[in-house]
Amino acid sequence: AGKSFFLAWRAEVVSCMPSKYPNLSLTTQKGKAYPFRTMNQALAIDIGTSKISLMQFDISSMQVIHSASEENNSLVPLPDHHKHEQDPEKIWSIVQGLLRQFPSRTSVEFVTITGQVHGILLIDDAFKPRTNLMTWRDCRNRTNPVGSNYKLQNGCLVQKGYGGSTLKALLEEGEQVVNDDVQVCTITSFVMGRLCGCYAIDDTIAATLGVYDIRNKRWNTAQLEELGIPLSLFPPVVPSSAIMGTILPTVALESGLRETVAVCSPIGDNQASFIGSLGFCPAGLINIGTGGQISVPCTEITDNPSIEIRPLPENGYLQVYSSLCGGWAYSYLKDFCKDVLVSFDSSVTDRAIYEKLDQLALDADPLHALLVDTQFLGVREAPDTFGKISHIDTSNFTLGNLSRAFLEGIVRELHPPQIRTDSMGFLVASGNAVRKSPLMVALIQSEFGCPVKIAPFLEEASVGAVLSSAVLFDDERIREHVHRFYTMHFNR
Repeated sequence: AGKSFFLAWRAEVVSCMPSKYPNLSLTTQKGKAYPFRTMNQALAIDIGTSKISLMQFDISSMQVIHSASEENNSLVPLPDHHKHEQDPEKIWSIVQGLLRQFPSRTSVEFVTITGQVHGILLIDDAFKPRTNLMTWRDCRNRTNPVGSNYKLQNGCLVQKGYGGSTLKALLEEGEQVVNDDVQVCTITSFVMGRLCGCYAIDDTIAATLGVYDIRNKRWNTAQLEELGIPLSLFPPVVPSSAIMGTILPTVALESGLRETVAVCSPIGDNQASFIGSLGFCPAGLINIGTGGQISVPCTEITDNPSIEIRPLPENGYLQVYSSLCGGWAYSYLKDFCKDVLVSFDSSVTDRAIYEKLDQLALDADPLHALLVDTQFLGVREAPDTFGKISHIDTSNFTLGNLSRAFLEGIVRELHPPQIRTDSMGFLVASGNAVRKSPLMVALIQSEFGCPVKIAPFLEEASVGAVLSSAVLFDDERIREHVHRFYTMHFNR
């Protein structure tokens, strides 16, 4: 069913595709339709805001063959601190440099892409950037756009940092760069374009711009008209994780990849992490890193200001709640401790402070009454919300109780009543904060009342991008193979 869906959508997109996107025809050099076939060796590209990673993955053995990463040092210094831009050509240069580090890249059969979402850049008819990448951290539009509520069509509201909001700000500022000669692009689509010549935007990342109808899989024309944004600025939307073409000959020559290597359309980092953490097992995902996020599969779009509904490849949706602080809240406590020590002319490393806080939290009384609300950065629908520490009595205000209460607050915020997990047999936890804190898994189990398993791979998003594409080549066989591997891992 999934393969048929993608073939039908692909045919529809190709039939109305302008001639300037020849690589979106999904054909081989001989002009024949690119076949769905089993492919085993994949190269996954993950374009993060602070780090860019590449990973070679073997599907038959379910093993990471090689991985490499580099700091994303593409930030463009700007006098306006509300703007956050990165150089797309610099990002592509980093990807090229990492590609050359892979010793067995000649065995790669297909390339997948995931990475940061919400942000946009503008490219011209020759596919050259006319702007920098304006990332999800860009707040040039100081307030969220107002207007009709399109949540039931889009699955989300258009927020600061979302591409629709950023584009509206550019138009209101009278930026000359926004004209009929440019089109909207995302950084994942830009890298895809550099690889195979196709710069279309995929379904999962189009949904993160805030102006895309996830029900009907098209740009929300009524909303764009209300916002004063021309529909002509937007490229076609294509299925996520589907083959878009093959590596350009020039890229093959420079990178050492074969010209027959297939390039797949991107997939959003949230959906990729979900697939890479669960491997198609029926469960929910909690990710706690710098931020925090809970993702649970669903079949319907609901209108709740706190919850976003995001499309999954093939069919279905994810209910997603994101906390703005997440694991950063624990770092905030670490910085507070460090400032106190500096005030007493004492110097301790960050690692030593974390280790002490972890040990104190483990030794703290689980029945302490201390309560920490970790919404220090507010929430998306109410940015003026503050965090707080409460229920302090004459004996419980200790560093151990405080450390434990911070961890409890991080987990508690990821359990909104609108997201139901009681029908799931277990949850999967991922992220650095989960792996580094000896107490976090136990707190998640206590809060949600169900077993918690750890994801099998550190590179969840990269693995998920590979698996999402692989099931389209031989969906039943690959899906069963992947499900069997994850089931064995979770049952250990």
